[in-house]
Amino acid sequence: MSEKHLEIIPIDKIVIPEVRANSKLTPEQQAFMEATVRQFGVIQPIVVRPIDGGKYELIAGKTRLLTQKKEGKKEVEAIVIPADTKTALMMHIAENLARGESEPISVARVLKKALDEGATIEEIAQATNHTPQWVKFMIALLDLPEEYQRALQEGQLKVGHVREAMRLPNPY
Repeated sequence: MSEKHLEIIPIDKIVIPEVRANSKLTPEQQAFMEATVRQFGVIQPIVVRPIDGGKYELIAGKTRLLTQKKEGKKEVEAIVIPADTKTALMMHIAENLARGESEPISVARVLKKALDEGATIEEIAQATNHTPQWVKFMIALLDLPEEYQRALQEGQLKVGHVREAMRLPNPY
């Protein structure tokens, strides 16, 4: 099928890509998500794209997928979208950044991978509703020393802190 469609897919056929923007859920939000899935099921299906070997790559819905797996489900309802890697990354970026707080280093990695897959800075800026300067700044986070990247991932350092440090004569 060459158009977007809804399908029931075995969970073990879904691959979660290593490079992805991860949302931050508080323990309360995670508990709420799990309770909602138990009570009502998944209201919004996950989004996947077909890949080689009869598998599917997750585009959107990691928390929904893992919650269903934790609940013992063997299959999930998914929107299947035929998309190349670049398009899937752009959809993933748009989906995850629209929700609010995401972990900045994982976002930077996805932006960089989209760039490596042929997306332009301008395309990424348009998909994220940010400026090209924002995209370049986020990707530049990957050039930071490991300890700063780790501090960003763990929430000990905010992106605003890095932006201010970059204005100093020696940002380190």
